[in-house]
Amino acid sequence: FSALLMLRNPKALPALIDLLDHDDPVVQLSAAYALDRITGAQLFDDVEVPPETIAVADVEEPDVGEPKAPALARQVSDPRDVPSEGSTDTITQPTIDASRWRACWVERGGAYKPGLRYRRGNPYSAAVSCWELDALPLTPGERRLLPRELVVRTGQHVRFDPHDFVSVQEEALAEWAKVARRHGGAAGSWTR
Repeated sequence: FSALLMLRNPKALPALIDLLDHDDPVVQLSAAYALDRITGAQLFDDVEVPPETIAVADVEEPDVGEPKAPALARQVSDPRDVPSEGSTDTITQPTIDASRWRACWVERGGAYKPGLRYRRGNPYSAAVSCWELDALPLTPGERRLLPRELVVRTGQHVRFDPHDFVSVQEEALAEWAKVARRHGGAAGSWTR
């Protein structure tokens, strides 16, 4: 199920919640992120991950049956002073606990109107995308997609790059906010 399809009919959110019971953890986490993006419920869990797994290499080495090479730190360190493997990292991500999402849906589901598109619990408008860019902790990939979404929604273009200096990003966000106010449209609808 695509989160974009779910935006059309909030009553389809139970189908996303059902995907949280899927066997594939990628499907579960994708459904959880889609639920959070649509509802803004902020049902998060802190998850521990092994050391060095957050910084993913560009291209993963294929498994050819040979033992993995030891970490560079172990190769170059004095055998009397070998560094530890590192400590676990903690990341915050939307919960994959279907019972929590079902309880949230029972509590808040009546507030969603069929036919409207929702983002973070609000009827979608260009201003919501501006707010997401400005206020939420998003990945660089998400921060690259949101300005494209604004271009489609408003028909305007303001250069925005998540790798720019913060002051440059703030200037771009101020420009996007002006554009969003001019081209707001009806919240929850898609006019272009």
